[in-house]
Amino acid sequence: TGVQTCALPIYNKQEQAKPADPTTRTLIIFYDKAKGYKPLLKAIKQNNCTLTYKYKEFNGVAIKVRDGWDIDKAIAYFKGVKGVLSVGKNGVMQLQ
Repeated sequence: TGVQTCALPIYNKQEQAKPADPTTRTLIIFYDKAKGYKPLLKAIKQNNCTLTYKYKEFNGVAIKVRDGWDIDKAIAYFKGVKGVLSVGKNGVMQLQ
């Protein structure tokens, strides 16, 4: 019997590059309800970020960080805004 071969395509790293996942530019920010979120909204606007969702039950917002701003630097910046309690990257959490 003959030997069957299978040719796999060869890709270079540039061809394998995938478009950036939009969730990697999204931050979830929780704030102190007693202090309000006006300073946070001002900081979002001043840094050309986009408010994508406001969580009413959790006193939080989801924002899209502008392109070109390092996500870790954005996290550090928003952690310093008055009334902000926590800042984290958007992601999926798996419960066991």
